[in-house]
Amino acid sequence: MAYIYKHIRIDTNVVFYIGIGNSKNYSRAYDIKHRSQWWKNIVNKTDFIVEIIEDNLTWKEACDLEKYWIKHYGRKDINEGTLINMTDGGDGAFGRVINNDTRMKISKANSGINNGNWKREFTDV
Repeated sequence: MAYIYKHIRIDTNVVFYIGIGNSKNYSRAYDIKHRSQWWKNIVNKTDFIVEIIEDNLTWKEACDLEKYWIKHYGRKDINEGTLINMTDGGDGAFGRVINNDTRMKISKANSGINNGNWKREFTDV
């Protein structure tokens, strides 16, 4: 089952992020490692509260409701609200399709000297 959560700044009591997750223990809602730099900049200044606002949803329902909540609060990057979400929602990480241009950029960024196995020798086991 999926859920929708929001992050609220403690200093201003303003909702700054809407997210979607599907773990039973709400781990995505509380995850602080896999976030954008914009998100990290906010939580470096203030603490935040996590609030689960929708629960026990199918993935499709969660995607639709995430779009609704992002539209409700509005995105900051397009001057429509307070959220630092970079998309209109509903895309999530599950089933995400990456276009070929992005694939090439990722490949280039992880090739050659940037690859952790660069010039490393391996033996047959």
